[in-house]
Amino acid sequence: MKKLILTLLLLIPSLIWGLTFKDGQQVDSSTNSPELSEEKFNKKYLDPNYVFKPQEKFKWIEDTGNWSLLETHGSISQNPWNLKVETDIVRDGEYSLRFEMRDSDCYGDDCPRGDRKGAMGRSEITTLDSLSKKYSHDHGEHWYAWSMYIPKETTFHEGWTILGQFKETNGSHERNKKYKECKNDEVGLRLGFKLQDQGLILFRETCHVKKKQTKPKYYKIEKIILSNDQIDNRKDQWLDFLIHVNWSFEEDGFINLWLNDKKVYEHQGINSSVPVKHKGQLPGVLFRFGIYNGYRSKPLPPQVIYYDSFKRGKECKDVSQFYDCEIIKEQKLIVE
Repeated sequence: MKKLILTLLLLIPSLIWGLTFKDGQQVDSSTNSPELSEEKFNKKYLDPNYVFKPQEKFKWIEDTGNWSLLETHGSISQNPWNLKVETDIVRDGEYSLRFEMRDSDCYGDDCPRGDRKGAMGRSEITTLDSLSKKYSHDHGEHWYAWSMYIPKETTFHEGWTILGQFKETNGSHERNKKYKECKNDEVGLRLGFKLQDQGLILFRETCHVKKKQTKPKYYKIEKIILSNDQIDNRKDQWLDFLIHVNWSFEEDGFINLWLNDKKVYEHQGINSSVPVKHKGQLPGVLFRFGIYNGYRSKPLPPQVIYYDSFKRGKECKDVSQFYDCEIIKEQKLIVE
């Protein structure tokens, strides 16, 4: 009996070492982020010929708040220049992400879309971590922050250039089947940012039921948050974004956006489309960022964008490395 007890005591530590815990609870180690040491991270991602594969999961080596795992889009263009880890142009820390799209760059499902091959194409990364099993991705109150750098050579293209989007997945298709009023491919795009001829545009596309309505209606909102002149003055400089949002299907929803210490957008009320469950979950949103081009009908010059200091948190202090949380509480919307 003593030998049996001694054997078990020796065996328990080795069993524990094979388990993974988070916040005191055992979790499935197979879902862990593919974390690399800094040496291995540098060797892999700083290789100038490295090509990020479609839906490649990786953990960013610097602080991202309560985001952990990143994933490349399933249609990310397959060239070394489309996505690179950068060390020369950074906002904070030692690394940033450099996105580049050249004429006709495309991959997978994007290539046949449009009037010619390469009319649509992208280099995008998606944030994967969901904090709730009830929703497919983010829902409720969150703080987000990121920094974007637009080089001087990057200009507006005909068609569209989306630089970031808070997008529903899967559930939007189920909703479009149920409500004919919502049949629009972009109706699940709750908040996005695009480079247009007028400047940097904030846009929202939702389908929901307002007060005194019985059926949902499609709504599209656009606002210039940086004019062309303002962008030209800010090129080769970092733009710092901070968002406080309550993603909601009800009137308690809100969106507040600050850009370089100024409040440039606010919305109070419903900010999510009418919900329809998909695989037992209500729709949430994930954040995609990078470059997504559409309807490029002729050869166009390359576009380059850098992203850094991207974070998600439950409180302002979790993400506001470039903002004073007390000061922004008192700020009013800039009206131009």
